[in-house]
Amino acid sequence: MSKMVQLVEELRERLNTIADGEQKLVSSLREALNRFDQKLLQDVRSLTAEHESRRSAILNELQGLASRMGAFPPPRETRLGVNGADGPPALPPHGRLRAVEGGAWREATDKLQSELDTYFKKRA
Repeated sequence: MSKMVQLVEELRERLNTIADGEQKLVSSLREALNRFDQKLLQDVRSLTAEHESRRSAILNELQGLASRMGAFPPPRETRLGVNGADGPPALPPHGRLRAVEGGAWREATDKLQSELDTYFKKRA
């Protein structure tokens, strides 16, 4: 029976040694996962900040475009042609173009198209 007690004691020591080794492995795995999680969190935050920066720049561009929509550039000076003659006038013959207010851009484009049609018919 003393042999049995000795074998049980040896088995308990081996199991304790194995359990300690496994505990160290689990602990190191936990630490490695925590480091990886922190790195991943840092990368996600960095990507989020870059994305927000790009979105902000795009939003600013879109707001600038929206503020300029319907506004025509200022009139150009009449340019001289190849032979020194006057080139085509910079403005339509019926008057000055102005910025379009609100949702009247459809009417403005229709009017612009009709003025351009009239202008080019006269030139032809």
